[in-house]
Amino acid sequence: MLGIYWDTVARWVAMRARKDAKDLETPLFILQAADSSNEPLTRDLAAKLLNHCNPHDTGHMHGIFLTHLGMPVRLLVPLCKRKGLVQEAEGVVVQIAVNPRDQDRYDAAFKGDGWKTPVYLTEVPLGIWVRFEKYTGAPFKRELLESDPNLTDELVDQLVFVEPSTPKVPFKWRGYAITRWGFPLTHGRVRTSTACQGKTLREGVLIDCGRREDGRYPMDDDTWWVHLYVMLSRATKLEDLMLLRAPEAEFLKRGPPENLKRFFKHIEKHLKRKREQACESVPTTTEQPTTTTATEQPATIIETTTKG
Repeated sequence: MLGIYWDTVARWVAMRARKDAKDLETPLFILQAADSSNEPLTRDLAAKLLNHCNPHDTGHMHGIFLTHLGMPVRLLVPLCKRKGLVQEAEGVVVQIAVNPRDQDRYDAAFKGDGWKTPVYLTEVPLGIWVRFEKYTGAPFKRELLESDPNLTDELVDQLVFVEPSTPKVPFKWRGYAITRWGFPLTHGRVRTSTACQGKTLREGVLIDCGRREDGRYPMDDDTWWVHLYVMLSRATKLEDLMLLRAPEAEFLKRGPPENLKRFFKHIEKHLKRKREQACESVPTTTEQPTTTTATEQPATIIETTTKG
């Protein structure tokens, strides 16, 4: 699910989490970040802060984050670049280590039809166990295998315990300095046009093509075309695409904006010049390599032996 704005994407995060939890018949957990401000917030402002769409405006964390076991997630900040836990690293939620005050509520959700009702956790969890695709070498591997015989060596090796954190510097929001305590995670199957760059999506892709045409930050046609191109080019087959609020086909067929065409031509000329310079710098020679004939070799050996 792709969209240009977080205003669109943030709603899809909640929608997708609810739908998938229902399909999997697994409990849906509602995690609320803990916010503190340099000055007291009114109840109305506190609610608006929790529901702010773009997590990158609020310490790289959602105020309200819906999740469930088996949900694909991605990091909004790097945890350990050396280990491959970079921003946008993808994984799957395996377990939620809840605060002891929420333990009874958590356990009850897995009994009978408990999964049918979303569970609101009153405390920020102690952490979330996530299995990351491109991570190996969990330092607590042996301890986990000994604690649960159902765990496999491969699963444990990719586990990361994502703890709640807070940004080093409070973020500014409507004149307030806010410190947020929560998880730098979001849904792994919902992205903005910026976050999807470089991705290849081989399954169905739902794209919201909507743009702002008025207000403080309207989007012009050229910028819109580029955003659409980025999102459409993520899919490998036309049959995998479903577009919402799409423009007329003629708009897409007109091709890239003129300034982008000029940029590509400039890059092409630059690369051509560099290739020509590289070819000119390669030394050329017509000299034949010196070889030693079979008749010369014994003489050399005898001469060396005599001198020795």
